[in-house]
Amino acid sequence: MKYGDLIVEQMTVVLVDEPRIREAQNIVTSCEKCDKSAVIPFDYLLDALIGKGPATEYLMHRFPACPHCKALVNEKTLVSV
Repeated sequence: MKYGDLIVEQMTVVLVDEPRIREAQNIVTSCEKCDKSAVIPFDYLLDALIGKGPATEYLMHRFPACPHCKALVNEKTLVSV
């Protein structure tokens, strides 16, 4: 089965716990809602922090808030650091 360009069997799903969410949230300075120059998908930060790659999908137990505008940030939200 394919999901976009990835084969589902080759994907890794990772549950992101509270400490990792806070760690990633502390790196973010703004999001696409309040900063039109935001270009980094939040899941790229998770990739770097957790050590996974592009074939990884993340499930967060809660969505963090943008530190600037307080909008909720999901895995695909563009952010600035």
